[in-house]
Amino acid sequence: SGDQPSAEHFSRWQQWSVRQTPAGSYNDGPYEMGVKFQSSRDGNILSARYYKVTGETGIHIGRIWTASGTQIAEVQFSNETDSGWQTANFNNPVPISANTTYVVTVNSNTMYGATNNALGTPVTNPPLSTVADGNNGVYGSPGTFPTLSYQNSNYFRDIVLQ
Repeated sequence: SGDQPSAEHFSRWQQWSVRQTPAGSYNDGPYEMGVKFQSSRDGNILSARYYKVTGETGIHIGRIWTASGTQIAEVQFSNETDSGWQTANFNNPVPISANTTYVVTVNSNTMYGATNNALGTPVTNPPLSTVADGNNGVYGSPGTFPTLSYQNSNYFRDIVLQ
């Protein structure tokens, strides 16, 4: 992980730098929380990531969804630290197509981090970009495809793309 693509076998990208953290933490969960994103090229999602705030506990599941709400992959996080960026590797790479919207989600049980008004314009770290459709930063009931949005909030969900 880091700010630049790594030199491992293939380059790897992620949307958020390890130095990026939520502006606040909240305790009104539980939720399924995510971000809509696209890649400018075909690729394989290797991992799901999320920022864990202090006080969040329980089991966390990362999911990849199509824009229409079909779940195409899931992974359970393990060996989590008390807070900070967490990463879980999918058993098999998840292929995605260029210029197609997907959603990555990770559930929150009690606490989550957010920065309001952070996804109103695209956040780009090529080849990845968030989708600025006025309804990004999505949430809903745990384990379900999230369709609600509040002020284009960034809930710090991410992928590692190869």
